[in-house]
Amino acid sequence: MAQDLGYNRSNGAHEVLQRRTFWVLYFMEKVSCFTTGKVSVLQDSNISCAIPDVQESTFDDYDWFFGFLRYARLVSKIRNDFLQITSLNQSASEYITKGQGLLKELESWRLSIPERFRAGVSLKTRLLREPLAQRVALMTHYMYFHALLTLSWSLLHSSAIKVGPMQEQLDLKRSMMRTARSVLELTKFIEVAPSTPVWILAVLPLSCLMILFDLVVHNPDHPEVSLSLALLDIAGGHFSRLEFASNGTLPGSLVAQFAHLARQYISEKRVCKQKLIGISIPDPSNPVQFEVPGGPTDSEMLPSSSRLSAIGVTTSNQSAEALSGLHEQLTLNSTATPTWNSNFLSESDALFIPFIDDPSYRNEDLELLGTDLKDLFDYSCARW
Repeated sequence: MAQDLGYNRSNGAHEVLQRRTFWVLYFMEKVSCFTTGKVSVLQDSNISCAIPDVQESTFDDYDWFFGFLRYARLVSKIRNDFLQITSLNQSASEYITKGQGLLKELESWRLSIPERFRAGVSLKTRLLREPLAQRVALMTHYMYFHALLTLSWSLLHSSAIKVGPMQEQLDLKRSMMRTARSVLELTKFIEVAPSTPVWILAVLPLSCLMILFDLVVHNPDHPEVSLSLALLDIAGGHFSRLEFASNGTLPGSLVAQFAHLARQYISEKRVCKQKLIGISIPDPSNPVQFEVPGGPTDSEMLPSSSRLSAIGVTTSNQSAEALSGLHEQLTLNSTATPTWNSNFLSESDALFIPFIDDPSYRNEDLELLGTDLKDLFDYSCARW
């Protein structure tokens, strides 16, 4: 309708409202098509109207309307040049080169945003005092992470099927893990309200929860698995909020069970590993009472307080020292950005992600991928 009315060519002195309307529709349509995988009906080559100055979308240091339009143009390029069916006919080197170029453009867009709104930098609410500033910052973060996940997954999938460089695959897997963690970490800032876009409210967090769940269960010995489990719990809390806000219509607690399953699986793997090397460990559900085969040991002969120290329960002085050290560590890390630290993962860490059409993935493992979640949030429709 906007094109039929000629809003895409509105440049007259009295056509400011038409231009503003068109560019708002442009952002909504491009981002919607990128999110849902549909083909855009707005042709970028057929647009000649200028971008208007929108005063209410400008903070002191951030014109978020113009920034969002730049993002819409970028995801339009990603959709047209990288995710079309015709792109599958490209050679592996051509495909990866184009993807790397789009990643650089996405990073350039991220760096053009002021630091307090910039994705990948810790979101500090105390610096976002203007009306709607926190919501705009959250949208900026999630738009960036959404595009980064799409590009990283596509490049990783392409390099895995076409046997790309192993170091490049590892870097992409690390990027996906960092991005998924960042998305789940930001769920505490999501306003559970009808005005919140569905892809921010549920789609993107659910996708990242599944990515992180896959990484955890396929890499139980990874040094960062404990942090991933904690973030899965955070995501479970977000989806439980959705269930509470919808009076039980949306079964968000079912999604929260993935965190429990992952933690239980990792615990059982650790128990099996300890048994293999002949070491008994305490039951996580009852840390004070535990069995030691072969009769009493030295720790059982210790006094009560010493025995607690032997299994990891510190005395009051030790607890005070531990809390003091934790406070110092949190103080030192308050301005850090752990998700984008270059030393976040060591170079020797390996990650495995399953692909259904990966020839190296065992056929019997495909049974693990048979859960259908497409109707998870459709219970309200079923009731009507």
